Amino acid sequence: MRMETARVLYLKARSVILSASPDYVRLYDPNAKLPQIGARHERSHLVTPIATLLRSCGPDDEDVLLNSRAYIEACVLMAEASFDQVRHLQQSVKDLQGERGSAEKPKDYAAQCAMACDKPAFRQWLSSVHGADTSDRERIATFIRDKLDIGSRAELNTDAEAADRWKALYADFEVWQRTGQ
Repeated sequence: MRMETARVLYLKARSVILSASPDYVRLYDPNAKLPQIGARHERSHLVTPIATLLRSCGPDDEDVLLNSRAYIEACVLMAEASFDQVRHLQQSVKDLQGERGSAEKPKDYAAQCAMACDKPAFRQWLSSVHGADTSDRERIATFIRDKLDIGSRAELNTDAEAADRWKALYADFEVWQRTGQ
């Protein structure tokens, strides 16, 4: 059985079991001389035959038929408990990842900026979009410091507003790069 089929059958079983007779009992049809399965009605407690078992029905098959409601209820209960446990574990993993994420070292924007300034595409963008003189590293660094209003790239790691300005500038570059320059 494929998982998708199992999922559909599980949902149907979970729904149908609520409306099925709450209790099945073994009966005997004296006229046909065959065993039967009867359903006990919840309110009246009357038992009505719902299936006649042929002689070829083995004891295991009879057991499955007679106890099918209890077996399905047990499976649904176990599945629901398992789903709850999985959800709990998933939340625990998310919580741990959040704790680990907050404990991780902050992003090094100064290093990101230095590496970007060495990229030919970034230098081309600075020149064509911002009119920057990109003839050497010092001119590029000076332009970036002026553009971001910082004294040194190290401020990108200590000043949140400077870091935000850098992130916005770099995001503009990435958009320019994706759109084909």
